[in-house]
Amino acid sequence: MSYEDDSFFEDEVRRIARARWPQAQYDGAKILDGRERDGVFETDDVIHYVEATTSRRSDKAKDDAKKLFALMSQQQRGGSMKGAIGWFVTRDEPTADQREEVRQYGKQQVKAVSFAQFQQAIVDVGSYLSHRENHFFGSVLDPETGSINPSINYIPIDLVQPTSNDLFSIEQLADGLAAGQSYSILGDYGAGKSMTLRQLYFSLRDRYRSGNTPIFPLYINLREHSGQDDPAEVLERHGRRIGFEKPHSLVSAWRAGFAILILDGFDEITTLGISGVRTKLKETRRRSLVAVRQLIEQTPKSVGVIVAGREHFFNNATERNSALGLELNAITLSVGEFNQKQVAKYLDRAGAKFNFIPGWMPTRPLLVGYIAARGLLSALNDISETMDPVDGWDLLLDRIFERESKISPNLDGPTLRSILERLATIARSTSDGLGPVTQQQIRTAFVQVCETEPDEQANLLLQRLPGLGVYRAEEDSRTFVDAELAEVCRAHDIVEFIANPYGSVQDEGWRSAVSVASLFVGPTAVTRIARALKERMGASSSLFDNAYTLIQQKGDIGVIASDVAAVCIDMLCAPAINSVAEGAFYEGYTFSFTEEMPDLSSMTFRDCFFDAIEISHGALMERMPRFQGCVFMTVRGRTGVDELSKDKFDAYCVFEHFSDSVQTQSNILGSSLAKGEKIVLTVLRKLFVQSLGGRAESALFRGLDLNDRQFVPGALKLLQQHGFVEIYNRGDGNIWLPNRKNIARARKILAAPNLCNDDLLIAAKELDL
Repeated sequence: MSYEDDSFFEDEVRRIARARWPQAQYDGAKILDGRERDGVFETDDVIHYVEATTSRRSDKAKDDAKKLFALMSQQQRGGSMKGAIGWFVTRDEPTADQREEVRQYGKQQVKAVSFAQFQQAIVDVGSYLSHRENHFFGSVLDPETGSINPSINYIPIDLVQPTSNDLFSIEQLADGLAAGQSYSILGDYGAGKSMTLRQLYFSLRDRYRSGNTPIFPLYINLREHSGQDDPAEVLERHGRRIGFEKPHSLVSAWRAGFAILILDGFDEITTLGISGVRTKLKETRRRSLVAVRQLIEQTPKSVGVIVAGREHFFNNATERNSALGLELNAITLSVGEFNQKQVAKYLDRAGAKFNFIPGWMPTRPLLVGYIAARGLLSALNDISETMDPVDGWDLLLDRIFERESKISPNLDGPTLRSILERLATIARSTSDGLGPVTQQQIRTAFVQVCETEPDEQANLLLQRLPGLGVYRAEEDSRTFVDAELAEVCRAHDIVEFIANPYGSVQDEGWRSAVSVASLFVGPTAVTRIARALKERMGASSSLFDNAYTLIQQKGDIGVIASDVAAVCIDMLCAPAINSVAEGAFYEGYTFSFTEEMPDLSSMTFRDCFFDAIEISHGALMERMPRFQGCVFMTVRGRTGVDELSKDKFDAYCVFEHFSDSVQTQSNILGSSLAKGEKIVLTVLRKLFVQSLGGRAESALFRGLDLNDRQFVPGALKLLQQHGFVEIYNRGDGNIWLPNRKNIARARKILAAPNLCNDDLLIAAKELDL
């Protein structure tokens, strides 16, 4: 509906009048002297008479001013002790002629105001928008200057509804929000959530300024509101932070249905520590989001709300919608990475020559922008397209720091890289392991590595240390631009500790950093550590003996024991002495216990959180580690607690979900699909559902009988031909990598293989096995 429609405009004026004068919330149009008046609103002290029009004619102003003055005069003659005010409200700014007619015939008792001026008594929207645009929008910063206003215009990215694969545009979101539809946007760090919400804000702002709607956008950075439990307090603090003079008026506008809430960063409003792991993770998340939930639940149904955050913050969609207060009809959208066309368009606008971005590197907008701004595209030349992220980042870091070292002849590439690696360890004390890190911490890392204070040239280099982007320009703080990059850097200190534990503990800077670290080193880091140790020292179980001995002796080196335990299991190494990992938070990592594992019974995990563990049906339970008081979000390969050994999992362990992945695989193999389709789907599931980090070729044969195993090579070849997988050989066996650009397509095939009509399955039917 548009303000071109007189009746709709009158309804909106009455809605504002009720918000302006709450005592008259049930008043509205009224018949007086046999004629309908647009609005009569009576408070304890004053009766307000309102006429609303979309006309710009002066004769309309004259007629309405006469009517209003006549009503006020009649009230006074009737002996009323209340005051009387007339309001002539126009859609656009009243013309000079209209103002003159109102002045002449309203006898100074009728006010001629525009719709925006009439609304301004509730909230000064123009002032709010002006102040809001001088404040940062989520994580949006210019990758080169750190300004809150990026120099490159918004590049539309795919907003996909996972259940239907429908794409949504910014304008569709704006239309839906204005009509009362709510949305949640999910995506990884740097995927463009904040940039998308910022563009949506501008779209809604422009609609308001066009004069066709009283509804305006209210963009809140949720990370500025940790610890708050009252929605009005959130809105008022938001107003104060941006310098808005009347923050309480935002509450009035929201309750009256004039504000569309844009809530950015539901995952940033709290930090979950291990103290919240025991049995109340859901309750902890729900409690931390009480203010957000009330904001959403108490928003008038006439307008929608949009909220964004990282997808894996919640266990599932049901928990997410409940914790956020979203109704069942709320639409969930996923933000993907740039496709090749979007990358090319972005780089063209940035004035950068587009060479290529290898398949292992994420094409999230933040990372692409950073690479372009730093002139790092040339460093990607000749890097193998088929590398995995672990070796890809490792090689790219070497190339980048070799180039950076040319700026300062006193600092070589490996030394500069060591500084970044130490900062990655320092950043493990932050909520997401990426930052922020302060300028003092950057200088400290330099001193720890170089054992001297940085000179002027070194300071210049530190200000633009590769791998770090601006976090908050006003604080001059930095953050890692990619999670996998940060993990590859974190791996270095752990490798050095395992290889030379007694040397590492002599490094006071390292001990200080790990003593306050709260996060697990990460899945990419575990792979990097395992590869580096094999290259340097082989894969003997004795490799870990000195490290575990020192951990037992010292007992005060933070999360290192948890990191070493994960690496030990990944490398299939059994520690020779008893070890305990306590209070670890293994988020985003899956422990695999297979028939190939050595005897890990000397290992104990106590009060730890596990995102997922996989136990193959051939795994020997007596070789498993012991778990005491641990929380498991998902246990794959078992259907319930009865299938777990009480000697290995004590009575204080908590299990959220069991998923018999082997049975799921059996369902695929037992279906009526053709043999080729079954094997392709089985491999596809292992690569795109169970893991996105790549799988060793041997792992793709597991769970299949001898007859089915002979079909795997042909299935892999077909997946490779259709662009789903790439092969990477490091010399110690093939690793098959999923093509991340085909995640949505792969999961669509898995969701409905009989209905998808995908070329891959059509070819699989004819697969010559």
